[in-house]
Amino acid sequence: MSFETSLEAALPPPDRVLDLRGETCPYPPVYTIEELSDMAVGEVLEVITDNPPSIHTIPWHAAKHGHALLAPPVKRGANFHLFLRVGAPPS
Repeated sequence: MSFETSLEAALPPPDRVLDLRGETCPYPPVYTIEELSDMAVGEVLEVITDNPPSIHTIPWHAAKHGHALLAPPVKRGANFHLFLRVGAPPS
């Protein structure tokens, strides 16, 4: 079993999946924040992207809005999978 497979097995199943393959900056973080804002606190969003800069920009923007990256991005082929937990908006 690979590290990535065992890491994913330890993560909670996502409540939603957002497929952003083919989208380039600035859209992946924008669409991710929009999706997270439409979810309930505690839910998990899996984001799929093939845009390498997004593995840095998505978690950064999500954290600014009170959401948490649950694990390092998982790479599968040309795609990255990010798992985010919806947090309470900052006050």
